[in-house]
Amino acid sequence: IVISNYLKDIVEKYAGKQPILIKNPVDINFYKVIKPIESRKKHSVSLLYHTKEHKGVKYALEALNALREKYPDLNVEMFGIFPAPVTLPSWIHYTKGATPEQVLEIYNATAVYLCATVEEGYGLTGLEAMSCGTALVSTGYRGVYEYARSGENALLSPVKDVDALVRNISMLFDNQEKRILIAKAGVESVQKGFGWERAVDLFERALENGV
Repeated sequence: IVISNYLKDIVEKYAGKQPILIKNPVDINFYKVIKPIESRKKHSVSLLYHTKEHKGVKYALEALNALREKYPDLNVEMFGIFPAPVTLPSWIHYTKGATPEQVLEIYNATAVYLCATVEEGYGLTGLEAMSCGTALVSTGYRGVYEYARSGENALLSPVKDVDALVRNISMLFDNQEKRILIAKAGVESVQKGFGWERAVDLFERALENGV
């Protein structure tokens, strides 16, 4: 059982048989819009902090520094399980060991969710953020295409392209109508195809067929 199409291709190549695809779900009854999309802080971004290079946090921070110059009132909410880096700017608020409830509040407090991942099999926080009405701006790493469609329910850009991340976030900051449309499309796509019920049904079917 695999969680994304590109992992499915890899497993099939080496295992010699086709694996079963069950995309990671989110609890849409928990990760939901609790603060209206229209009333989010205009220049606000949330993101996950991670120490592994493949998460691309250094590119995200470069983008945020550039955005701070354009938008001095930029509000950034970062969360993660690791201690905050000593070089983290004072204007970035960091929540270490955030509870699910705190993460829910962070998603709902911000207009845009930033993901600068280099490579990953899926990327669950992007999906959670979308479910909460936070417009997703991400790099186009292979796993994100399992739920993100650029220009429809997210804005995607080339991996490691900091300037493109800045442009996409700026586009949503400067065009609230676009940001709201992207965010609402994100909520709708998660609710339709990424709830736990659907994933559990697929998993039970796989077990019945003798995986």
